[in-house]
Formats: sequence, structure tokens, C-alpha cells
Amino acid sequence: MFKESEKVRQINIDDPYHSFPKYVREALHNSWAEFFFEHIFRNIDESRFSVLYSENYSRPNAPVNLLVGLLFLKELTCCTDEELISSLYFDYRVQYALGIADFDKERICINTIGNFRKRLVEHAEATGRDLLHEEVTFLSDKLADVAEMDTSLARQDSMMISANCRRMGIIPLTPM
Repeated sequence: MFKESEKVRQINIDDPYHSFPKYVREALHNSWAEFFFEHIFRNIDESRFSVLYSENYSRPNAPVNLLVGLLFLKELTCCTDEELISSLYFDYRVQYALGIADFDKERICINTIGNFRKRLVEHAEATGRDLLHEEVTFLSDKLADVAEMDTSLARQDSMMISANCRRMGIIPLTPM
């Protein structure tokens, strides 16, 4: 059964955030975690992933925005699933970036991530629709707006530069 999760961060009264000195809280707000929460995590379109879940009344899914956010962080940090789970439970910046205030509600284990990834692959094979790629494209457009990037200009692919360099001889590569 698909259930969309809340996109607000509610810090509990007993959260360690309140015991941090002011300079630590300011550092947290100026870190990647704040940017990730505001511009990536809160913009994840969970409804896109509802097709992965049964419409029958059953145990609700793990928060999709949390799972997608974890997959993004995994790619950004080039870590293993085990390292990702460790970061989730022991790195406050990761918890803050994912809006986690209560671990009793948000129990994620390595199998949850694996099962979600498996559902994504099975859905892509069955329908030809890569939901995660669609989400990455959607969020990339959002980030381009935030960064005020001119998307009409195309970036030169470094792989093409490398391939072109291999075709050229030594003479065309030497500066004049």
C-alpha cells in the first residue's frame, strides 16, 4: 500500500539539535545537509513511485522520499549500502538532510533499500519506464532553476574531448 510521507522537518524536543552550541547549529544550516533537504529532499515526487506498490490495504511502504534521498546520497558519496546505513544512523548531517526526527517511525535497513531498488528494476523491465531516472531529471531541472543556470548552453562532454584527443595526432594538440 502506497502512503506519501510528510515533507516537513519537525525537530523533537529531545533531538540532539537543541543541545548543539549555536556555532554548530549555524554550521549545520550552512552545510550541504540544509541545501539537500530544501532543494532535493523536499522536491522528491513520491507519487511517481506509487506504481511500485499494491493498491490493496496492507502495511504502508517505507517513506519513498527517504529511500530516493538515500539512493541520491549513495551516489553522491560513492559509498556502499552498509556505509550508507551507517551514515543514516550515526551521521547527524544525513539525518538532518533527510528530515529524520524520530527513528522509531523511520526504520530503514539495508534490505529495505535493496527491495526498493529491486522494485525499480522490475518496473523498468516490465514497462520500459525508469522512475529513478525521471526523478533525477526532474530534480536536475529544479536545481538548474535554483542555480539560475542557462540550460540553452550545452556542456561539452569530457568523454567526447577524450575521444577526440585520441583521434588527433601530436601536431594538432600542440599550442601555437
